[in-house]
Amino acid sequence: LGDFTTENRMLQWRNLAVDDVIEPFFAPDGSSPARAAHVAERAARRAVELADAGPVLLLVYTRLALMDGVPGALAPAIDHPAITLLFLGTESIGAGPPLLADLDAALTFALDRARQGLWPAIDPIRSYSNAFVDEAHRATATAARRLLLRCRDLQPIYENQGLAGFDNAFFEDDERHAIVRGRRLDRALTQLLFVAEAWTGAPGEFVPLARTLELARTVLAGEMDDVAEETLLFRTDWSPRWT
Repeated sequence: LGDFTTENRMLQWRNLAVDDVIEPFFAPDGSSPARAAHVAERAARRAVELADAGPVLLLVYTRLALMDGVPGALAPAIDHPAITLLFLGTESIGAGPPLLADLDAALTFALDRARQGLWPAIDPIRSYSNAFVDEAHRATATAARRLLLRCRDLQPIYENQGLAGFDNAFFEDDERHAIVRGRRLDRALTQLLFVAEAWTGAPGEFVPLARTLELARTVLAGEMDDVAEETLLFRTDWSPRWT
């Protein structure tokens, strides 16, 4: 939906170098719910066909997905184990329509991170996932989000006074640890992206979940407290011995 055509949508995907693996199904702006449902049904049917050969990502713009009849038309794809359904839109996590209330995961773009060059520019606090490997994974993710939230609340003090602001008797070690470790975890979660290679000049790299969890636990335990924040940017070969 929107002021786009199939051709310029594909141009967007070409700019990201993924147009060779994209099949668009397009409903122009002003389409009736019946036509939107028809487009969604065709897309879902094609996704099911492709899923016989391997995993499929079905991306649906929320302006389309929220129209009457569309959720039902997508049902075959929603229930297919080899299809991941991704809704893309401008809704706010926690304040979106009921259709988006029970997602397995949600990613919220963070403009402030993009301006700082911290990629991926995803808000680690407002985003979430319920796909945990085990309880240890859940515990680490929960602790990491709590730390990042506490760090965000303390950030104005750090911006005004630096770490010296936490030398005041009003603060305890917990506050100092939260800002030190939270900022390091924030930077440790950066990653070089494959789709950004043309702009950054640096090759993308896949980071295994196990490595990310181990790094998060290391930061949470304070083993990176003496490591310079900048050292943690876009690194995967991490070590507590960095200087």
